[in-house]
Amino acid sequence: KLPLALFADRISTKRTTGYSPYELMFGQPAVLPVDVEMETYLGINWEEVRTTEELLTGRMDQLARKKHVLELGYKRMMEARAKLVT
Repeated sequence: KLPLALFADRISTKRTTGYSPYELMFGQPAVLPVDVEMETYLGINWEEVRTTEELLTGRMDQLARKKHVLELGYKRMMEARAKLVT
């Protein structure tokens, strides 16, 4: 049960950053079995993807979002730490 508990913790959003450790590490939310079963793919709307260019553009957007997520998570973590110190 420990591996499941660790996985659950790592994909859960943390109050201090507003993101899960998984999302901070990989730049996107974790894909759960329910996402696969319901045919959801986080970040790309497959209905709109018609060309390789659109696919690459969607992936580029995901990668660009990763930097923003990391910066925002870091900022929130530092703000949370500052509240503990003062």
